[in-house]
Amino acid sequence: NKKDELVTANCINCGLCKVYCPAGINPKYIYENRMNVSQEYLDKCLKCGLCNYVCPSYIDLKCVIEAGEKDED
Repeated sequence: NKKDELVTANCINCGLCKVYCPAGINPKYIYENRMNVSQEYLDKCLKCGLCNYVCPSYIDLKCVIEAGEKDED
């Protein structure tokens, strides 16, 4: 499948994004609380995209994290 052909589904709460995150953060937490996440927590993200890669629901978690960082500027 090509990236533009993937259909995003609702999060199934599998926890893979948290398990495989090399920075030890919880991308799902950031996704669900994007308006209330501290910049300190967002800064821990390495922006490697592993959370996107392992997500069976094809949620673009990296994009949400990057958008949260831009909102703080």
